[in-house]
Amino acid sequence: MVTYKVENGFNNSYDTKSAYKFKINTCPGELILEEGFEYYGKDKMLHSISDWLIRIWEELQALPFNREINNIKTKVDELYEQFSNISDDYFNDEEAEKLKEKLDELHNKFEEQIRKQKITEEELSKKIEKLDKEIDSLKQTVKIYNKKNWFKSFSSKILNWASDPQNQKMIKNGVDIVKGFLPPNNTQ
Repeated sequence: MVTYKVENGFNNSYDTKSAYKFKINTCPGELILEEGFEYYGKDKMLHSISDWLIRIWEELQALPFNREINNIKTKVDELYEQFSNISDDYFNDEEAEKLKEKLDELHNKFEEQIRKQKITEEELSKKIEKLDKEIDSLKQTVKIYNKKNWFKSFSSKILNWASDPQNQKMIKNGVDIVKGFLPPNNTQ
C-alpha cells in the first residue's frame, strides 16, 4: 500500500490487488469528502492521481477565501451580539437627523465609488437608482423602527452590499461601516 499525505485531511492511498488492479481511497473525493474506487490498468491509476491533485489544488486555493468567510462570520456574530446592548427605544428627532446625515454621507461615498466602476451607463443608472432606494428606505425607517431593529435592518443591507464582488472595493469591511453608525456605548 502506498499513501500520500498532503496537508491535514488530504490523502490518497493505493493498494495493489494485482499487477493491473488498484484499489484507491482519496480525500478529497470527486463528489464526497472521502471516496474509494477500484481501477484496472496503470493509466487509470495515474489519471486518478492527476484528478486528485487537481482537487487538492482547488481545495488549497479555496482556503484563503474560506478563512475570509469565517472571519466575516465572526465579525458579524460579534456585531449581532452588540445589538443586544441597543435599547428598544425609538430614535428621538436629533438622533434621527444625525443618522440621516450619516446616511447621506454614506450615499455620497457609495455613489462616488459606483461612478468609478467600469460599467455601462445603463448599469450605472440602475446601481445608483438601487442605492437611492435603499438609502431612502433606511431614512424612512429611522422613525418607524426601534433602534435595535433599525440597526439590524441597516447592517443586513450593508452586509448584503458588501457581499457583491463589485461592491467589495468600496465596502472593504461592512462590519466597520455598521459599527460607525452604532451609538457610542455600543462600539468596541
